[in-house]
Amino acid sequence: MLLKYAWSSRRIWTSSWRRSKEYYFMWYVRLIVILFIFGIYGCSSLSTKYRVQGDKNYYDHFSMLPENPYMHKIITVTVEVHIVGSRNQFSRKPYRNPQRGVMGYYWSNGLKNEIWLLGKEINGKAVPCKTVLGHEFWNCLVHKAPYKILSPYELIKYGY
Repeated sequence: MLLKYAWSSRRIWTSSWRRSKEYYFMWYVRLIVILFIFGIYGCSSLSTKYRVQGDKNYYDHFSMLPENPYMHKIITVTVEVHIVGSRNQFSRKPYRNPQRGVMGYYWSNGLKNEIWLLGKEINGKAVPCKTVLGHEFWNCLVHKAPYKILSPYELIKYGY
């Protein structure tokens, strides 16, 4: 009905070469919806932006440490990683309490090394938090070779 009036001769302000306001409004709404969908699911999503920003912050802090171009350490590690959807699935009871805020932990009994992490699932595939995974793997390296690897908890002693 709107297009009928837009092309009729009764409405002098709307000619055959110019569309009605309603027509442009509908295209504007469609454009907004498409941009919203790309904003959520596309490459320019906010999660990607913040993830990259967080990675940059970690790298900037890491680059502040002194360099040694001749360093080469080899550590062989076998570790079992458990990515779970709830703290209730953690194997150690003290870490199950949500008030403690534990997102992951490293555990070893001398024979078996385990990393337990909270994770998410997308399309049936596990997604661990990479900062927690990296931190717990760092603890695993410290446990296997304490004379080669500085503990993440000792960085404060050195001003980092």
